[in-house]
Amino acid sequence: TATGFLRLAPDGTGSGPMDPALAQNQVITETVKIMSSSLLGMTVGCAECHHHRFDPIPQEDFYRLRAVIAPVYDADKWRKPASRRAALMSQAEKAKVAELSAQVKKLDEQHNQIKAEVTKLISERVLKEVPDADRERAKTAYDTAVKERTAEQSEFLKKKYPMLDLLVPGRLHLFLARYKDGKELAKRYEDVKAEADEIRKQIPQPEYIRVATEDTQHLPETFVFYRGDISSPESEKITPGGLTVVGSKAENTFAINDPALPTSGRRLAYARYLTSGQHPLVARVLMNRFWMHHFGQAIVDSTGDFGSRAATPTHPDLLDWLAADFMEHGWELKRIHRLIMTSRTYRQTSASHSEKAMAIDADNRLLWRMNLRRLEAESIRDAILAVSGELNRDQFGAPVPVSLADSGIITVGSGKISPDRRELKRSIYIQVRRTQPVTMLNAFDAPSMEPNCEQRVSSTVATQSLALLNSEFMREQSVAFAKRVLATAEKPADAANLVQTAWKLALSNEPSSAELQALEKHYQLQLQEYQAKKVKAPRQEALTSLCHVLFGTNQFLYIE
Repeated sequence: TATGFLRLAPDGTGSGPMDPALAQNQVITETVKIMSSSLLGMTVGCAECHHHRFDPIPQEDFYRLRAVIAPVYDADKWRKPASRRAALMSQAEKAKVAELSAQVKKLDEQHNQIKAEVTKLISERVLKEVPDADRERAKTAYDTAVKERTAEQSEFLKKKYPMLDLLVPGRLHLFLARYKDGKELAKRYEDVKAEADEIRKQIPQPEYIRVATEDTQHLPETFVFYRGDISSPESEKITPGGLTVVGSKAENTFAINDPALPTSGRRLAYARYLTSGQHPLVARVLMNRFWMHHFGQAIVDSTGDFGSRAATPTHPDLLDWLAADFMEHGWELKRIHRLIMTSRTYRQTSASHSEKAMAIDADNRLLWRMNLRRLEAESIRDAILAVSGELNRDQFGAPVPVSLADSGIITVGSGKISPDRRELKRSIYIQVRRTQPVTMLNAFDAPSMEPNCEQRVSSTVATQSLALLNSEFMREQSVAFAKRVLATAEKPADAANLVQTAWKLALSNEPSSAELQALEKHYQLQLQEYQAKKVKAPRQEALTSLCHVLFGTNQFLYIE
């Protein structure tokens, strides 16, 4: 959602050894950093303790931003991560839950009453069988709650009177069956319990979503912390607002509480201010990031820092025009993507075709050609699944969990493919855990969200080749791809046709004669080797090797 960042900061308040107050403050601080770097392209973190060293951001401004989100993170009424949720239920479903819960409560009360009667009846009868000399001691030990019995009492009951030691609610019906007049009571005891359990099964179970909530009856006050120390608040209260470096204090200071809304209205007021078209940074920051994702380089390289130490824009007028056009057309994302992707600049090849241009602009800062870009980590996985034919294209649903495999790597799912094949869904559905990054994605620079990712890097290192070569995932998908090629090829017995089919499916173009010859030679060598080893399906094994090779080619991994 639009406010999802409010719950994505690292949050150790649910567990861990850190002091609760310090942990809570850390969550709020990280959320402010996420908000400022992602929306404003400004680094405000150091203003938590003092005036910003490089940009004209006073310490008060950090706490003005903090005051905007303070009602969500009320230290006096702190909600741990697991409890920040709301049930998705209609009024009719809530009414049914209330009705059935009332029935269950009534039956539970009856059951408890019968339980008390049963316990009293049985204990009295069992105690009558205890010799007079031990009866009082046995009664005292039995009447003491199991968890509160002394070691001596427990030992006494276990050794001398195990019937009393075993007389607990879950076994009452067994004792009742020993007594002629207890059978009816035992039946009633079981019937009431069974009826309550049956009604419990009928109670609708809600689905939950993560939410940020406010208590307007208790809005926390915000103060500047001296040197960022939460134990040293200064006396002046801080009102919610934005950075004064991009607008006067008067125009971006918001009401502490809006009586017309069910919440304080601070976040809504700030969101309206950011999207009013008057804020000088928000649209520029967004367009700069859009440009970076499409071209592999941003107009302003420091995407998370538009301050005084920011990189010089390569095309400042273009950035201004994109930002203005974006706002004028209602902040429509799809339109701006279409505009960029249909431009002549975007549709260029990455091939270097001009020695003169290379001499003037070797780094291609002026975009006289397209940049050669490697697919992002998630796109590599998705492309492999799509080409192998294994991609599960189902949309929505719960996140796909990750787990630690016996080999020590972090994998998607539990290591086995479930009946619904959710482990093969697009990577956008994979659970992101800061402590357990998926090994395959991590090798290809999947971002580490600490606390968020301002800009992805794209590296070329040996571990990537090793991951493609040795990964069990790659082996499985190569096998699936080979089966798809055999099923798709017009002439499965013809090596050249198999190679051409595999190439087209993987790379969406025709191989050159040299490429075709090299791959056909590889296929034939692999086929001869597997035939010599007398494997069960030598042709499929050889084709699997060929498919594995195609997955590791630059043509597959890079956008030209």
